[in-house]
Amino acid sequence: MDSIIKKGIQGILPTYGANGENGIYIYVNDGEVIYMNKSIRAFLNFLFHQRRIDLYALRQWTSSLLHRRNGLPLVFSRELVLVPVKVRKPIGRADGSEGYISLLHIENIVEKEDKTMIQLQCGKEIGSLHSKKIVERRVLLGQFMLTMYEKEALEWEGFSLIYQNNRYHPEKIRLI
Repeated sequence: MDSIIKKGIQGILPTYGANGENGIYIYVNDGEVIYMNKSIRAFLNFLFHQRRIDLYALRQWTSSLLHRRNGLPLVFSRELVLVPVKVRKPIGRADGSEGYISLLHIENIVEKEDKTMIQLQCGKEIGSLHSKKIVERRVLLGQFMLTMYEKEALEWEGFSLIYQNNRYHPEKIRLI
C-alpha cells in the first residue's frame, strides 16, 4: 500500500470483481492501473489511518465550510485533494457509486457522446455519470478546500515559528 502512495495517486475508482465483489482501480502517476480487492471506504480508511488523519473530523470540517453533506472533497495533503465523482450505478445498498480523482492531476473535463470525461495527467480518461457542470462544481469545491487547508497550515506554521522564537519555551511555563 505504501508503494501505491509513493507512486502518486491520480484516481481511485470502484469496480466489481469477477465474482461481483467490490474492488477498486487505482490510477498512479506513471499511467499504471492497479487493482485491489478492497472497497473505496476501506482503502480511504487505511490511507487516512496511515497518516493519522481523522476522516470523520475532516468530513465534519469540510461540511461546515461548504454547508453540504454529500459530495465532499477530501483534503489529504497539499498534493492530494480527492474530488468525488459518480462513476457507476450501484447494485446494492452498500455499494459506492463515487470514485475519487486527485484535484491536481485533472488535465481537462470534456463531454463526449453525452458522457462527461475527465482526462488525467497520466493520459487516462475516466467517464462520469455526472454532467460536466456538476463535475466542474465539485472541482471548484476541491480548490476551495485546498485554499482553506493551506490557510490553516499557514496559521499553524506561524504558531510554530512563535514557539521556536522562545515565546512559548517549556522552561518559561510554570505549573501550579
